[in-house]
Amino acid sequence: DNGQATGQVNLQWQGNPIPSQWTGALNFENTLVVIPALPRPIEKAQGNLIFKGGGITFEKTEGQYGRIRAKVDGGMQEILPGLKNGDIDTRGKYALSLTAVPATLEAVQKTLNLTLPFPVQGKVQGTAQVIGPLNSPVLQGKFQGVGPASIANIPVQRFSTEISVGADQRVRFPRFNLQGLGGTVLGSGSVDLKT
Repeated sequence: DNGQATGQVNLQWQGNPIPSQWTGALNFENTLVVIPALPRPIEKAQGNLIFKGGGITFEKTEGQYGRIRAKVDGGMQEILPGLKNGDIDTRGKYALSLTAVPATLEAVQKTLNLTLPFPVQGKVQGTAQVIGPLNSPVLQGKFQGVGPASIANIPVQRFSTEISVGADQRVRFPRFNLQGLGGTVLGSGSVDLKT
C-alpha cells in the first residue's frame, strides 16, 4: 500500500547549516506513522501535520494500531536540532496523546501478539501519552473495561490497568484492578514484546 501526502513546508535558515524553524502543513492519508515507543506502526493513518517553529503537531489524526483504532493528538517539540558548542543538539521530545476507541480484548491480545493461558472476553478503551526524548520515548497510559467481561471464564464487572512501555519493548502493568464476584483483585506485572 502506498499512502499519499500533500502540502507545503517552508524551512528558514539563520546563518547556520541547520534550519532554525519551519512553517506549513501536510495532509496525509493511508500512510504509516512510526512512533519508537510503540512496538508497531500506526497503519492506514490519515490526518494533518502542522509545522510551526521547531515542532510538529498532529491534527485530526487517526489510524489502525494492529486491530485497534486510535486517534493521535499533540506533537513533537523542538524537532529541529540546534548547534551547541559546534555540535548538533537534538533536544526534541515527544508530547503525544493517544486515544484508543473501544476494542475487544481479543483484538488487543492479537495486536500485542500475546498468548494467554486462559480465555478473555469483553471490551477495553483508554488513553496513553508518548513522552520523552525523541531517541528514547516512553508510552504511559490507563485503560478500562467497557461493560462486563470475563477472564478465565470468571465474570468481571469492572477492570482497569495502568501501563508503560519503554525502549526495551517491555509492557509494564504497575497496577491492575479486577472487580467481580463480590471481590477485588489488585496486581502488577509485565510482558516482553520483543520477538
